[in-house]
Amino acid sequence: MERKYPHLFSPLYLGKKKVRVRNRIEADPTLIPLLSPESYPTEGFTAYYRAKARGGAGIVTIGETAVEWEYGRSHDYQINLWGSRAEDALAKVVDAIHQHGALASLELCHGGVFADLPFLGGRKPFGPSPFKRPSDGLITDAMTLDQMRMVARAYAEACEILQRCGFDMAVIYCGNGWLLGSFISPFYNKRTDEFGGSLENRMRFPRMVIDAVRERVGDSLLLEMRISASEFDPFHDYGKDAAYYRNAICIEDAVKAVKMVEDDIDLVEAFMGNRADIHQRYANKPSCFQPNGYYSSLARAFKTAGVKIPVMAVGSMDDPALAEKGIAEGSFDMIGLGRSLIADPELPNKIRRHREEDVRPCLRCYHCLDRNTGRYNTDKVLRFSTKCIHRFMCSVNPEIGQQHMYFPPSGESRRVVVVGGGPAGMQAALTAAERGHKVTLMERKNALGGALCFADKVPFKKVVKDYVDYLIRQVGKSSVDVRLGVEATPELVEAQSPDAVIVAIGAKPVVPPVPGVDGDNVIMAIDACLNAEKVGRRVVVVGGGQVGCEVALYLAGLGREVTVVEMRGTLAPDAGFTHRVGLIEKIEENVTALTETACVEITPRGVTARDASGALSFLEADTVVVAAGFRPLSEEADAFLDAAFDVCAVGDCRHVGDINTATRSGYDAALSL
Repeated sequence: MERKYPHLFSPLYLGKKKVRVRNRIEADPTLIPLLSPESYPTEGFTAYYRAKARGGAGIVTIGETAVEWEYGRSHDYQINLWGSRAEDALAKVVDAIHQHGALASLELCHGGVFADLPFLGGRKPFGPSPFKRPSDGLITDAMTLDQMRMVARAYAEACEILQRCGFDMAVIYCGNGWLLGSFISPFYNKRTDEFGGSLENRMRFPRMVIDAVRERVGDSLLLEMRISASEFDPFHDYGKDAAYYRNAICIEDAVKAVKMVEDDIDLVEAFMGNRADIHQRYANKPSCFQPNGYYSSLARAFKTAGVKIPVMAVGSMDDPALAEKGIAEGSFDMIGLGRSLIADPELPNKIRRHREEDVRPCLRCYHCLDRNTGRYNTDKVLRFSTKCIHRFMCSVNPEIGQQHMYFPPSGESRRVVVVGGGPAGMQAALTAAERGHKVTLMERKNALGGALCFADKVPFKKVVKDYVDYLIRQVGKSSVDVRLGVEATPELVEAQSPDAVIVAIGAKPVVPPVPGVDGDNVIMAIDACLNAEKVGRRVVVVGGGQVGCEVALYLAGLGREVTVVEMRGTLAPDAGFTHRVGLIEKIEENVTALTETACVEITPRGVTARDASGALSFLEADTVVVAAGFRPLSEEADAFLDAAFDVCAVGDCRHVGDINTATRSGYDAALSL
């Protein structure tokens, strides 16, 4: 039998005992809000990791877990290893992972200078040296030798717990500004004793931890070292701030650090990032603005420098051809996948079985990382708050976090008509068909995709195009009867004698009551993407929400001179927290943005604007792009209420949202039939 990716799906043998990993894919640690009030794994937590193992990953790693709770906790989704029922709960997770042939691993870390104050009981966070935290200005303490010994013992005890629970491996997190990584980093470590100065000295404390672990558990537990091979993005131009970031871990130091401990480490992950820099928020977990394998060259540098132990590459490595090529060439030995296995836990099996077209693609939208930890935009400083409901969600996988829930069969097959072929309509049709219903999907255009049709045109929206293409393929493979070019009226739908109707007709752009908005030089945002040839050289975008900013960035990339006018004091507050970090950075580099500025009139020559002081100015423009938001087609959707006994509106015609709300509402509506 010919294998398309023979290197990616070849076994790897780790450690002195040559523990066999069935393939070269590790499910990297991700945070999930599925813990009990005591911070023990729940049934949903276990099901989430079981799905990853069943999906074919070789190693399944559980996310950040604080090694000690007095000083080490940095957020409230860290597992309590020390509670009376912790080991029983963890053992069940291990059994679920082993049941499907994967190795079980858990990531151990210590918050260090970034420990969260609500968990410290009045104590100050500590690190290698006093450090002023960028988030709150707090100056942290320098660790004492006794505290170092305490933390080293905690790591050893944690690994002993993992060993008792049946884990195969532990991840020692030495990056991102967490405690061990901060000791290695001259950015944080300003000590003048034997734990500071030279790299050899800065490695003393991580070495102390690893020695304590090996003394306690020997070679029976594999150890993975997750290190920031470059603490700040080596591919990013920091401009005037470059000097601030220069004194940090670089790839040369990271290579030397790994070589110092490689006799006691079985696998190393070449990670990137530093919690002190907001840019790293979307660089070390690459966004739609970065390519696949964004920093896999860091792993290659480890191999080139002669690191003896297997090296894992991360950074949106979900392109199997890229992974296969890198492993075959010896650039790295494994890949780590995080968000892409949230989008589709079955990704490894689908790729192994040559079913790449069935992999549900990750949008890199960060919903899974931001919404479940309570991150949202509060102002232009890009702060975040945890004083909100935390939800574990994925924009493209509506089942995430619900793998443990039982949904009874639908019973008798029903005739279902879905009106609208956007993401909500397609997901509703697919789920209804999977549940045994006879589904007809009507779309007035000659192609499926709905409001996401513009993604074909915008380069940094390729991930969205991939998702639309995936849905179209799945609908084509299903039993859904697709009728394109059909204007679905209530009478036409009722004539089908449906048992249920799902309405997914979307929304339409808001046209603001501005004089001149109906002029020949005015175009709506999505139309500007679909028909960029109609857009002149000088452009004013009216509306600086996520859509307005993304359209502005797209047009700037085509060589247009673009100015965004936004009434609010901040740009794109409706964008996801981390996506907004990258989006604003790109806007600042490529577009002129005027906040607290209103468009008061549009003329054939441009836009008259009023700033916060009331002063008027004129912005010359060949084309004015309106991005003032969308209005749900609620009344139009209600026209179908008498077409069947069960009628449900989903997606933007119910409430204008995003791909996540569209996908989930379509799924939920079909699930209830």
